[in-house]
Amino acid sequence: KYAFGINWQINHISYSDNKSSVISKNIQRGLSPSISLMAPLNKNGSSIFRLAFKHILENIPYSAISSTIRWSNASNYSVGNPSLKAPTNDMLMVSFSFFKSLLGVTGVYMHSNNNIYWQTENSSENKNYLYTRPVNLDGINAYGMNVELNLHPLKCWMMKAMGKLELHVEDITLDGIKYDKNRFRQYYTLYNSFNLPSGWGGMLNIMLEPTFRNLDRVYYTVYNVTGNIYKELFKDKLELGLSFGLAGKGRRYSRQTDLFKTTYDNTTAFPYIGLSVKWTFERGKHSTIKKITGNQEYNEIKDIR
Repeated sequence: KYAFGINWQINHISYSDNKSSVISKNIQRGLSPSISLMAPLNKNGSSIFRLAFKHILENIPYSAISSTIRWSNASNYSVGNPSLKAPTNDMLMVSFSFFKSLLGVTGVYMHSNNNIYWQTENSSENKNYLYTRPVNLDGINAYGMNVELNLHPLKCWMMKAMGKLELHVEDITLDGIKYDKNRFRQYYTLYNSFNLPSGWGGMLNIMLEPTFRNLDRVYYTVYNVTGNIYKELFKDKLELGLSFGLAGKGRRYSRQTDLFKTTYDNTTAFPYIGLSVKWTFERGKHSTIKKITGNQEYNEIKDIR
């Protein structure tokens, strides 16, 4: 089984400077082909091979071009960049699925141009101020491997364990500093879903992302143990829910410049609990009708937290 597609995209944005009233335009066009191939590895189809390639032109980052200054504290602010270009990505993916999706292994290679990175610098007007500004980076290469295990220990219990390893190759100079290291990033998750008799159910999830580096930043370990319990009543019309976080640590990262090292810390408290009540309303007769749907998206690109 195979599929081929091609998409032609045009990004157009115009903006004006409030001081000079000069209108500037940014236009990008591109063809984005994609191809995928799927083939069974044995007669009963329990093992499958997949190959896919995709070229992507991302949307123009509307929220990252604004020249409005946003202060995060008394000495740290961020500002947009009207000259930004939309990123392009080339992605090649190879995956294998064994034993009716019991085990999955995926390898990915990605090459990015005009990748958006929020660079940290010392303010030229006041050396006590730091600011971040999005810039385009060319020639970013990344490799990844993902292993996924799907189990059913019991009829009412579904478990999914996943581990991901990424290799980011650095070869770039920012603010006069050369970055030429190979950086590893890891990500581990364990999902447990329970569907019990009499309308009971729940989930228990564990996530761990160890410390990793990316150019001038260090992202420190993130982890959490979260879940929920629910009970459905009145023929599934009423759902009572209890969500909880048993333990965790939010995102924390540091940025290094010539003069300062700054740290951002997500201080969301653990443990926590939440309660929810949901009632599903249904009236009238069931019928089949033709429906037209539409959607409008707003993509916000901001500094990673």
